[in-house]
Amino acid sequence: MTFIEQPHDVRWLGELGIRAWTSQLAGRRRRHGGDGGSIEVIERTTLVPPYRGRVPQITESILLRRILRACDRPEAVVVATTPWQWPAISHLTSAKKVFDCADDWALLIPGRSAAIAELLDRIGREADAVVADSRWLAELFSRPEVTLVRNGADDRLLATPLSEPPETRSLAYAGTLSERLDTDLLATLLTALPDWRLDLYGECRYKGFRNQPGPELGALLTAFAGRIAWHGTVSRQDLASRLDAARVLLLPHRLVGAVRGDSMKLYDYAARGRPIVSTLWVDDLRETAPPATYIAEAGEPFADAIRRAMDDDPRNAELRRAWAVENSWSSRWHAWAQAVFDQ
Repeated sequence: MTFIEQPHDVRWLGELGIRAWTSQLAGRRRRHGGDGGSIEVIERTTLVPPYRGRVPQITESILLRRILRACDRPEAVVVATTPWQWPAISHLTSAKKVFDCADDWALLIPGRSAAIAELLDRIGREADAVVADSRWLAELFSRPEVTLVRNGADDRLLATPLSEPPETRSLAYAGTLSERLDTDLLATLLTALPDWRLDLYGECRYKGFRNQPGPELGALLTAFAGRIAWHGTVSRQDLASRLDAARVLLLPHRLVGAVRGDSMKLYDYAARGRPIVSTLWVDDLRETAPPATYIAEAGEPFADAIRRAMDDDPRNAELRRAWAVENSWSSRWHAWAQAVFDQ
């Protein structure tokens, strides 16, 4: 199995060094696993992020096509996860071509919404199979046969028993940090709950700031230094213990960005049984969220929900855990494999 990483653009030149950066324009292959490696990872670079415009898209397509040539075999399946990968994949003549959609990219990048809509229409016509993780995303494609496969709970987060909640008044958020994270709400919470602390886990993806906090997150970290900490990305193996260290888990999203997807955070959180407090960031959240999820409006109602979650019924932890087990990746595999591999 081969995984092709998202490319590092020219902004990473200083960090990677010119030799490494230029060598990865053609892709650098690494094997992982014993006895020669069962998984291959291809590290890549590109000039400018392809979602920035037509010329960056064309450049990225040329670079990616060179890497994909070796995959164009009748027994191969090539899966794209972003629309701008499709122009390169569409040139394959032998491999099965699949698109796996987990985000509404036009909402994430409104300035390129028209171009993204054209790519999704092309995908709908050309793909051998399309998989979407929510019914909203399935409706973006001009074809009736879109397979719905929602996200799932990671078996690694289900591997250990639930633990007793800590005595500390501690909050945690685990996931990508970007403009959709409601930092105004977090500031309100930390003001309204002065004896609580907040830990943030995940990579920063603020526009124009590469992997560093954007201005609003930076201001939040400064304003509440000592009570809030950003820990960066943590491994899936370590995530369980980090979530277990919190009394309440948060999903404080604004109603912008990928509001029609299916949040992995809910599955991660439910796997550890902790109380979850979320904004109503997607229309059908009340129907799709784990049992006993606290859903509240931003501001004081959200702070009140955290106070109630502090005294959450211990039986709710088992309900959330059971939901995660029922909705694990293992339970999703058959539907996904059938769509992608015809298995």
